[in-house]
Amino acid sequence: MPGGAADGRNASALSDVDGFDAAYQRLVNGFASDVAAVGRQTANQLALTSSLDTAWEQGAGVNLDEETVNLVVAQRAYEAAARLMTAVDEMLDTLINRTGVVGR
Repeated sequence: MPGGAADGRNASALSDVDGFDAAYQRLVNGFASDVAAVGRQTANQLALTSSLDTAWEQGAGVNLDEETVNLVVAQRAYEAAARLMTAVDEMLDTLINRTGVVGR
């Protein structure tokens, strides 16, 4: 009876399964290697992006403490200039309006 228990084709087919198992194992290992490589590339890209972002922020960033000090310095300079102008105005007022006035 063909295909029955006395036939050796089933045994041959079962022995070929080992070949498929090895091929499947190679396929899975290949995918795992590819996934690991993509993971390493992703980590490298993230590190590079972070490094570039940090460098850009350092170059373009604003130091709030420094800007506050600059603002206070400018404010004090403006106040000093305003006091000087007030003193000059009072001096000119005295020279123009009160010099030469003879008391009665």
